[in-house]
Amino acid sequence: MAFVTAAAALEYWKTEDFQCEIKRKEKIISDFLYREIVAIDPHFMIRGVGMIWGIDFSQTERDNLPKCVREKCYQNGLIIECAGKEDNVLKIMPALTISDELLVRGLNILAESIRQCVKEDA
Repeated sequence: MAFVTAAAALEYWKTEDFQCEIKRKEKIISDFLYREIVAIDPHFMIRGVGMIWGIDFSQTERDNLPKCVREKCYQNGLIIECAGKEDNVLKIMPALTISDELLVRGLNILAESIRQCVKEDA
């Protein structure tokens, strides 16, 4: 089954439209993270490329922040994972075919969840 899925995915990559959509959505994610998330705390480090991004909380003094954000996101309808050393990085990895509306909705849930956790921690 994995080979069939991979073969189908490669067919998408053959079209220039699909690649342009990925680049356009990458910009939506990047712009949002640097505008909204870094504004919450400039110690949050943003890294990523394409549709795979991470928010690294390791430079903050809030040890439980990534786990708090993960739990708040889940409560608010967004499933997100922690990764990296001591689970200090939140992974952002939406489906390549996600709609703009759903992508922005997920990013807004993420930002609000971070704000809630930062506020609780203060």
